[in-house]
Formats: sequence, C-alpha cells, structure tokens
Amino acid sequence: MERIYSNVYRIMPSKVTPSKYVSFLLLRSKGNILFPCFGGHSSIASSFDAIDAVGGIESQLLSDMHFAARFNDDVYERFGAPVLCSEIEAPDILRKVRNVRVFPFRDHELMAGVRCVPTPGHRAGATAFLVQDEDCKILFIGDTIWHDGEKWMCLSSKRNRSVMESTLDTLMQIEFDAMISNTGVANPVSHVALTDTDRLAMLAQLKSNLS
Repeated sequence: MERIYSNVYRIMPSKVTPSKYVSFLLLRSKGNILFPCFGGHSSIASSFDAIDAVGGIESQLLSDMHFAARFNDDVYERFGAPVLCSEIEAPDILRKVRNVRVFPFRDHELMAGVRCVPTPGHRAGATAFLVQDEDCKILFIGDTIWHDGEKWMCLSSKRNRSVMESTLDTLMQIEFDAMISNTGVANPVSHVALTDTDRLAMLAQLKSNLS
C-alpha cells in the first residue's frame, strides 16, 4: 500500500498485469472505507494483512458496476464490509456481488463526513463520494473522470454527452481540494490536488472537450 494523502492509501492488485486497476483505502476514526476497483480480476487479497494492521474495512463504496467483482465478497468475508452502491447500479452489481446495500440516487450524506454526489454520463447510476478528511475535502470520482497517462478525460458516449455536461456543471458547484480516480495499474496518475481556480479550469476544459 502506498500513502498518497495523510489518510488515503493507494492499493495495487495482488497480481499486477496491464488489465488491472488500483483501489483506495480511506482511514477514518468512524471506520475505514475501501473504494475498490476490482475489474480485470484485480484482487487485493495480498494486502489484507496490511489493511488489518491499519484498522480493517467498514464498508466498500462503489461508484458504478464496472468496479464490482467477486472479490468484493472476499473483502466482506475477511472484514465484514458490505458494498454500498446506488439504487440504479445495484441490479448489475448484484449479478456479481452478494453482500450489497443500496442507497438512493440523489445528493445526500451517506454517513458522517461522506456525501454522495450523482455523476451520471458514464454510467446512469454513477456516484462520486465527497469526503471530509481532516482539513481536506477529497472527491473520489470513480472513473467518471480519469487520467489516460497524458491528460484528464471524461468517459461519456455521444448519446450521453448532455448528461455528462450537466454532471460537470454540478461538480463546478462543489468545493473539493483533491480528486482521486480509479485508474489502471500502468497509469501513475490517479490523484490531483486542486485550488478552486484549478478545479474550475479542469472541469471547464473537460466540458469543452466533450463538444
């Protein structure tokens, strides 16, 4: 595990191959949260002992169904941490994962210090999670916004372009100091610190690139 912020670790899959993805662990006094990305058979079982050493996992927050795999149930079996996902993504996630709890697809406080922000456009029920980490607000964006090794990008089809534009407009209204994106293991860029000016400029550029 690699510490990327004071209370956030980047977790590589147990067996690193180009098709696999990274996950993130947020340490909290109220219970640690895993933001998993288990696509491409990206088990993190080799990190279970290290995760135990920092307090285990209370819950797994999934942005969308692309992050789900049978390995979510392995995490549940080891730590008792269920998957939490939006009501829209739940039917697809339940095809892969047994231990799932569903939350409404709207902007709300999911738990103390964690806000759900709907981010449709890539997936209909995609959700970002805004976390208050000490004096820093971190947006766990899933892969709605991601880095391709050269630049930040949005994942959206032409059909969903207007939906993604609306999502970017929403994100412009939300203050956050850092953004973390689930990316492939070959990509070293998974997080970025942002001033208000940086945040607005990035989101405006992403919106412009959709046109």
